[in-house]
Amino acid sequence: MDGDEIEFLRAAVEASPHDTFHRCNLAYSLASAGAVEEAMLQLAAAYATARTPISAGCVTSALRDVADRIAQQWSLPSGSDAWLRATA
Repeated sequence: MDGDEIEFLRAAVEASPHDTFHRCNLAYSLASAGAVEEAMLQLAAAYATARTPISAGCVTSALRDVADRIAQQWSLPSGSDAWLRATA
């Protein structure tokens, strides 16, 4: 992800701070750029504003993506079945 995309998403979040989807996209972009701590803060804010099953699903999906990015940074198994592969 490039800085322009992150800045675009930051502006979208600033313009619509209660938009769960903008925050989830920003979190994913931040995590992809290596800013996982900031990504988690954005996800916490997205979780706090999620009011529908669709927005909650967005947060859940973004959490998985960010967790996978963290696992990659730490050279850990990632993905929903990572624990199975790690213990096999």
